[in-house]
Formats: sequence, C-alpha cells, structure tokens
Amino acid sequence: MDDVLDEWKTWIQTSQLQHGPDPLKNKVLSFFRCICFTTSDVGLLHVVGGRIREIKQRLDDIATDKVRYQLNSTDRSEKHVERYVTTSFIDTHEVKGRKEEKDKVKSKLFSGASKLHIISLVGMGGIGKTTLAKLIYNDNDIQDHFEEKIWVCVSEPFDEMRIAKAILESLRGSSTHDFRELENILKEIRAILYEKRFLLVLDDVWNENPNKWKELKHSLTCGLLGSTILITTRKERVALIMGCNNESIHKLGLLNSEQCWSIIRQIAFVNGEHDKLERIGKKIAYKCKGLPLAATTLGGLLRFKKSIKE
Repeated sequence: MDDVLDEWKTWIQTSQLQHGPDPLKNKVLSFFRCICFTTSDVGLLHVVGGRIREIKQRLDDIATDKVRYQLNSTDRSEKHVERYVTTSFIDTHEVKGRKEEKDKVKSKLFSGASKLHIISLVGMGGIGKTTLAKLIYNDNDIQDHFEEKIWVCVSEPFDEMRIAKAILESLRGSSTHDFRELENILKEIRAILYEKRFLLVLDDVWNENPNKWKELKHSLTCGLLGSTILITTRKERVALIMGCNNESIHKLGLLNSEQCWSIIRQIAFVNGEHDKLERIGKKIAYKCKGLPLAATTLGGLLRFKKSIKE
C-alpha cells in the first residue's frame, strides 16, 4: 500500500512541476490536477487502480484463510519480549569514540546539587547507551566520588520487587530470600544508603507508569548530596517521567564511519591482517550508519571471511 501511495504522490508532484501551480485546485481539491489527463496519466491511473484491486483481493484472501484455518488474534501487550540481561563489566580497550560523551556525563554526575540527582542516557537501540553507562560506572574518578555503586538491569516488565531486591543484594553482597515485602526491602536499602553518596545505574528502562517508580524513588532520597541515579532508555518520555529535565537528559550521538571501521577491524581481524580488505571494510562500516551495535555484529559475521569475495 505504501509503495502505491508513493507512486501516486510522485506522479502528483511531477504533474505540478510540469503544469505549474493551480490556485483553484489548491483551494478545492489538493489531490487531483484537473479533469483532463494525458495518455500517460491515464495509463498510470489504470496501473495504480489495478494494484489497489490486487491489494484488496489479497486482504480478502487473508480474511478467508483466517476463517478456514481458525487463526485467532492474540493480545501482544500480554507478552513480554525477553531482553538481554546486562552487567557492569566491560573491556574499556574495545570501546571506540565515546570519550567526549563520557566526560560530559561525568561532569553532570559531579555537579549534582540535589538530594537525589537523576540523569538519563537516551538514544535508539544499538547506539551504545549501556556501553557508555559501563564506561562511566567503571571510571576511576567515579569510584573515588561515590561510596556505593549499584548496577541493575531493569528491562520489561518493571518489577519493583525484583529491582529493589537487586539493589539490596548488590549492597549486602548476599541473597534477599528472607525478604517478602517491598516495604521491608526499601527500609533496609534506606538504612544502608543513609548519609552515603551513591550511584545507582538502572539500565534499559521502558516503564512509562510513574506510579510504578514512585515508591522506589522515595526510598532513595536518604543519601548525601550528589547521590545519583543514571538511567538508560530509548524513550525520552521515560526519562521525563522518572524525574529528568532537559539539562539532565543526554542524547547519544552516532559514531562516524572511521570509528565504526575501528570496531569492525578490531573484531574481524584478530591477527591484524586487514590491508587488502580495508577498502571494502570501510564501505561496510559506512553502511553501519553510526550504530556501534551494527558494527559489532558485522565484525562478528566477518571474522572468518578472508577474501574480498566473501
């Protein structure tokens, strides 16, 4: 359907360029040029009409098959996509092109003037939000600045009990099986973090319900001035709901082609032999469009490819 509409729009724009603007047409009917069509116009209209009829027939066939094979609709909102569980560990030597952004976020972390400072790393999937959060989490200056550091992979669903238990387990270094109520877990967290400067990373947050987040947030207002929650999320709306303002939202930029090539080269050429493949490798890097995840994935796929043909 999109293809047919694109052809139709292109035809209209081309016609406007050829025949010039028509003020009356713009007022009365923006889609049709006039009653008089050229031979080529009629031919295109015939083709477009035929394609629309084909689409309608395909939809009718799908509806018939649905009844024939007893296919039932399902509510996708009830199903949760299993997401990759992240940890704070990273090899900093493998990361390319994030030093400037790391320094910007660090300066925001050190300038926290409120009881609980909230910062968000926002960007599309695969742009490197979690990687940047790991770089910051493991930075030596951060280690010295914060007395306690906690890393929690949130993902979906936003389970307050699981998140609270994960925070407490990180702080205690032991299991939380003896806790059954959220109230008791949050009390224990407050007792441990009281009058301490802490950094809590909540990675991969999707929840847009402020009520799910409110109790946990209130329990964390017990630390020293400058205590910070660092959030990674794909949605700016999530960052705003969790208490960020425009100044505390850091939107990640894309890498350049050379940085993408560095990632591919590092993964694909473990022995460093890449001279004859560098030209085509850089073309592939350009197609990553600045996404480090795309470069990492392609680097893995190209690891055992040793010829230009491959």
